[in-house]
Amino acid sequence: MILNKIKNGSHLNIYKLVEYGLLEVYSELIHSKDIKTLELVFEGIKNIILCGEKYFSKEGVNLFLVRLEELNGVRSLDKLFYSRNEEVHERYLIKFCTY
Repeated sequence: MILNKIKNGSHLNIYKLVEYGLLEVYSELIHSKDIKTLELVFEGIKNIILCGEKYFSKEGVNLFLVRLEELNGVRSLDKLFYSRNEEVHERYLIKFCTY
């Protein structure tokens, strides 16, 4: 249901979810070993970052990405790039190859 709001909801819906702590939840779920969970987390974070780029940037700075960095979420995502689990690495590349 939350992923549907992030995928299909308005930028205001996404803003509210971020305001209520969704990035904090995703930052914790990044450490999951479950591939399906990670795929949902990747999809959600990607959509939040895209929304932030389009609607919530200040002086060219994506405020949602700044928040994710504050939570060490970007560092955790970077670690997944080097994951020995090939499936995790592949799914990471599919979602974040442009970032």
